[in-house]
Amino acid sequence: MDIRLLSLDYLDEAYSVILDAKKLLSKLSLQWQQGYPYKETIKKDILDNNLFGYFEDEKLLGIVALVKGFNPDYETIEGSWGIPTNDNDLTVHRIAVKEGYHNKGIGYKMMEYAVKYAKENHLTSVKADTHRTNIAMQKLCLNTGFKYCGIIYLVRPEQDNSRLAYELVL
Repeated sequence: MDIRLLSLDYLDEAYSVILDAKKLLSKLSLQWQQGYPYKETIKKDILDNNLFGYFEDEKLLGIVALVKGFNPDYETIEGSWGIPTNDNDLTVHRIAVKEGYHNKGIGYKMMEYAVKYAKENHLTSVKADTHRTNIAMQKLCLNTGFKYCGIIYLVRPEQDNSRLAYELVL
């Protein structure tokens, strides 16, 4: 197992993992069913040095965007953060696992990596959000020590822009 930053060489492969996740979510949730995340979203993650890949035997099996800094989506919350959103946050975005590799602990390992990455970068909390119908991500957050904090509303327009918000204070 190896988790590392992805280069543009992996753009098509990383987007393929997103498409696999969209397909799975279409059976379970309303999340990611209106276009987002786009290939351009993944390209920007790579160019911003935010996209990490989970590899086994040099095969890309999962991706996660780890974004440092203030997140405007998290400024207002129905509930409360352990630490109000600020520049010392790490936000977990666009976590996805390749089709055929679900329920093998890959998501858990990527969330553990996010926490390790935040600590190494001297950040104060790790935040994440998910759609209310995405039970798998809710369980992943809780199983990796995150606490449910309330509901946030995405700045980007969506049919349902409310998200359940989670945080792990470091």
